[in-house]
Amino acid sequence: MNDYTSIAKRFSIITLVVVSVSLIVAVLGFYPLFFQGLSLGALFSLFSLLSTYFQVKRVGNSVQSGRVKWFFGTTSRILLFVVAISIAVEFPAYFHLIGVVIGLMFTYLLLLIGPAIFRKSFSN
Repeated sequence: MNDYTSIAKRFSIITLVVVSVSLIVAVLGFYPLFFQGLSLGALFSLFSLLSTYFQVKRVGNSVQSGRVKWFFGTTSRILLFVVAISIAVEFPAYFHLIGVVIGLMFTYLLLLIGPAIFRKSFSN
């Protein structure tokens, strides 16, 4: 497994755990709108992470083959975020907008603090 694959797999598992925990907390009744929004945002953030992973993979293959290709990775990630925000705005009875925004930032925060947390596996 290459570095990108192991990092994407690790962060995907962490994000799925956060989504699961936030849904459990929402079901238990502690600020359910916020935690439902947090889980929605984290789920869309996971989709963004996977989109980034596949984009890196495609760019690597493109470089190895020597052909230049155009990709819409950033545009698709922005559209993912717009869809998540639109869902939160359209259904305020189910999702808290601030929770969605915090959830959308989750994998980016993992990417920032990941090397500090998983120092040993990143140093190889």
